[in-house]
Amino acid sequence: MDQPRSRLSELTSHELSRRAIEYRRMAITTHGQATILALNKLAIRYALLAARREIEEAACPSPVEDQSELDKLIYLAEQAAADEPDPVRALADIIKTVSEGDADPYLIMGVLVEGAVHTLQGRIPDERREDTASAVLQLLTDRLRDTELLRGA
Repeated sequence: MDQPRSRLSELTSHELSRRAIEYRRMAITTHGQATILALNKLAIRYALLAARREIEEAACPSPVEDQSELDKLIYLAEQAAADEPDPVRALADIIKTVSEGDADPYLIMGVLVEGAVHTLQGRIPDERREDTASAVLQLLTDRLRDTELLRGA
């Protein structure tokens, strides 16, 4: 029997991240440029939603605050047991920590751009590179517009 589908607004950052990974896996195993491009865009959008949700979750008090200390420990142990090692999440955590620190913000952005270019050159197949680069540019433009950091262009 199928479980009811959750609304995006109800998903945790971890669930959104898992969906992004699944869309990326589907893009790797499917055929057809249009399908691959669409799945990659979905993966990127879900990854961004996951990052945004993680920030929201960090800003809101945890539901375990009203529980006993033992209940809190049990909850945290269950969460840790459910989590798998996730290098993308680790990278996101590192980026968040560095960007909130004292490092030069212009250097941070330069390193992130270089990381994107390095990933495109080293990890994306030749036949998908141009479409993926276009999707990254579109995603960055959309995100900057959404946060009103880029107007009009």
